[in-house]
Amino acid sequence: MSAPADPAPLPDTSPDTLRPHARLIAFSLICAFLSAPGQTFFIAVFTAPIAASIGLGPGAMGALYMGATLGAAAILPFAGSWIDRLDLRLYAGLVLGGLALACFVMAGANGALGAGLGFLLLRLTGQGLMTHVAMTATVRFFTRVRGRALSIVGLGLPLSEALTPAAALGLIALAGWREAYVVVGVVVLVLALPLTQALIARKPRFNKPVRAEGAEKPSTWAAARQLASSRHFWLILPLIIFLPFAATGLLFQILPLAEARGWPVSWLGAAFIGFAAGHALGLIVVGRLIDRYGGTRLLPLMNLPTLAALGVLAGSGHPLDLIAFLTAMGIASGLAQSAVAAMWVEVYGVEQAGSVRSFAVMIMVASTAAGPAVLGALLEAGAGPAMIAGLLGASVFTFSGLAALSPAQQQR
Repeated sequence: MSAPADPAPLPDTSPDTLRPHARLIAFSLICAFLSAPGQTFFIAVFTAPIAASIGLGPGAMGALYMGATLGAAAILPFAGSWIDRLDLRLYAGLVLGGLALACFVMAGANGALGAGLGFLLLRLTGQGLMTHVAMTATVRFFTRVRGRALSIVGLGLPLSEALTPAAALGLIALAGWREAYVVVGVVVLVLALPLTQALIARKPRFNKPVRAEGAEKPSTWAAARQLASSRHFWLILPLIIFLPFAATGLLFQILPLAEARGWPVSWLGAAFIGFAAGHALGLIVVGRLIDRYGGTRLLPLMNLPTLAALGVLAGSGHPLDLIAFLTAMGIASGLAQSAVAAMWVEVYGVEQAGSVRSFAVMIMVASTAAGPAVLGALLEAGAGPAMIAGLLGASVFTFSGLAALSPAQQQR
C-alpha cells in the first residue's frame, strides 16, 4: 500500500497590517489581562487573609500553592489542546466560565481542601488557559505581522501586573477576601464574557481551528509525540524553562535577596513598577524583531536582559540597583513571552499550535513551582546573592549555547 499523501499546504491568507483587525487584537489583549486572577502577583495579596481564615501557616500555604500549580500544569495539555478543535468563541466562553467558577470556589473555601481546589482552578483557567487563548489565537491568525500583534497583545500582562493587585487590595479592605473573589467572578461573567464574545462575533477566519487538508486531527498525544521526536525541542527546552524558573524564584525570594544585598525594602513598590514597565518595553521591542528575524532565531539571545539583571544582583548594594534589577527582569520576561510564543508556530505549524504550546507550557509552569524552593534552599545553605547570580548566569550561557545548536536555527 502506498504511503498517505502529505497534507495539502495551507494558503497564506494572513493579514499584513493590524489596523483592520483591532477588535481581534483587543480580544486577545483582554484575555491576557484577564489571566490576572490566576497569576501569582494577584493571588499573593490574598494569601495572608486566606491563611488566617482557614488556619494554615506560611509553609503549609506555600506547599498547597505549589501542589495546585503542579496539578494545573498536569491538566493544561489536555484542556489546552481543545483550542485546536473547538470554535474559539465556544472555547473562550468555556474558559471564562471556568475562571468565574474558580473565583466562586475560592470564595467558598473553608479549609485546605477547598483552598487547594480553588488555587488549582485559578492557576489552570487564569494563568494557564486565559494566556493560552490570547497567545494561540494571535499566533495562528497573524503571520506577516505576528511579532507586532504579540507585542500589543502581551501588554495585557504588564497592565494587569500594574493595576489588579492594588484593585484586589482595595476590595479586600472594603469587603473582605471572600467578597473580593465573588466580585471578580461576577465581573468575569457579566462584563468580560459578553465583551470578548462580541469582539470576535462574525469572525470565522479568526475563530475556526486551522486544519490543512489531509492533516490528522489535533490531539494532546500527537503533540507530545511531535515534541518528543524533535531534536529542536530538546535543545531549546533548558532555555525556555530557565526564565520562568529563575524569574519566579528570584521574585519569590526578593525580600531575603534585597536584605542580603543591602537594598531598601521600602523601594520594592517602585521596583515592581519598574518590572511592569520593563515587561512592556520588552514586548514592544521584540515585536518588530520577530517580524524581521523570527522568534526562533531570537531564542538564544532572549536572556541577555537576564544576564544584565544577574550582573546587578552580583554587584553593589546601591538602592537604585533594586529598581535596575527588577526592570531588567521585566524586559527579559517581555522578550521571552513573545519570542517563545512565535517560535512554537514557526517550527511546528499552526494546525497544532494550541496542543504543542499547552504541552510545552505544562513543563514551563512546573518549573515555576520549583524555582522558589531551589533558591530558598540555596539561601538556607548560605549562598549569597553573588553566588546565586553566578550559578544562574552560567546556566544562561550554557542553555543559550544549546539553543543555538538547534536544527531550526540552521534553516533560518
